Amino acid sequence: MRVRWCFAIALALLICKSARSDTITLNDNESINGSIVGMSDGVLKLSARFQSGEKVGQIPISNIQSIEFNQLTYNTTAPSKVMGFGPAHPVAMGVTIVLKGGEKRETCILATIDADSVHCKSKDVPQKDTSYDRTDVLRIQFSTK
Repeated sequence: MRVRWCFAIALALLICKSARSDTITLNDNESINGSIVGMSDGVLKLSARFQSGEKVGQIPISNIQSIEFNQLTYNTTAPSKVMGFGPAHPVAMGVTIVLKGGEKRETCILATIDADSVHCKSKDVPQKDTSYDRTDVLRIQFSTK
């Protein structure tokens, strides 16, 4: 009996860890709910569920206003015209990391987002890479410089 409970708890933790949800707000204030697959080289890759099924698309970070880590997974409207956009045109971005509780971290140049972490390179010291656990991050706000 004890082994079953341990197995059930471990399975629940794995499912919760892999089912992270995010809301992407674009510069035109349109929002897309889904799960970030990754972000690098100026492109965010997002898996999103719609009535027509699951879609994976790429969004240039120059089109993104903010990323919020939350529990929303489903989009009630049809896929956005931005879904599936190709290569981004990198733009100098100012990025502010907002932790749960509202604490803002220094503005930096965002390097990557992976399954577990948000990695941020310092604007003033490019060699410095700070990592934040995704469960600690509430929002990422972008501003064009």
